[in-house]
Amino acid sequence: MTTAEATPGKAVFERPHVFVEEGTPWCQGCGYGAWSRIIIEEIERANPAKLVAAADIACLEYMHEIIPGDITIALHGRSVSTVRGMKMAQPEAMAIAFQGDGGMLNEGLNEVFHAAASGQNVIAILGNNGVFGDTGGQYTLAAPLGHKSPTTPNGRDAKINGSPIPLAEMLAMIPGTAFVGRISTHDPAYVYRGQRILRKAMEASMAGAGFVFLECMTTCPTGWRMTPVESIKYHEEVILKEKPVGIIKDWDPATHPAVEAALPKLG
Repeated sequence: MTTAEATPGKAVFERPHVFVEEGTPWCQGCGYGAWSRIIIEEIERANPAKLVAAADIACLEYMHEIIPGDITIALHGRSVSTVRGMKMAQPEAMAIAFQGDGGMLNEGLNEVFHAAASGQNVIAILGNNGVFGDTGGQYTLAAPLGHKSPTTPNGRDAKINGSPIPLAEMLAMIPGTAFVGRISTHDPAYVYRGQRILRKAMEASMAGAGFVFLECMTTCPTGWRMTPVESIKYHEEVILKEKPVGIIKDWDPATHPAVEAALPKLG
């Protein structure tokens, strides 16, 4: 068979149509690249008529470059409270807060608890890599015990540095919280599983369920001072052992009625 006679192949994978840019700005081995991709794919699937969002500074500030919609950069730790205000101004919009673990657990812990208690129909997405990525890789309150960083060179010690805060589990206890899940994007199998959990989270928000929280566990070879391969091994053997992925609190319309009408879709 000549080249001219060859049958065209079938496309099975392509760039999401709403992806603002084809590339992503994060370091090699960072989980945010795959993480942002599945977020964009699920936004495209949910097809909200209006999208508003707030992104934290540091690693997550790049979200405004690759996701469509009205997105602002909030003060460090204030993405959740900022997006709550945006939601009040645009009640028919899907509202998403993108926040890192340093911003959410160290700087803005109060904000996310009040958002959960309010039951407001917003989505808070936590990118958790255990470090302050913009200031040298210091540990955050999400870092596991034993974690080595510039401020814990001998490993994080509970007696000196305190213990990790189990944020997802704590938020799941609050009645205003409709859905809580945890995903990881360090390998394709976890990305596949995580995208389905993310889809359920967005479906709950589109249905008007109330406060939705998704924790995304990611690797940070730069902040952890590891190679990408070493960081994946550490992620699986240490971090995910303490924080397994899955749905922590599912939304059941029968026992947790929606707080608002379903959000309109585009078209």
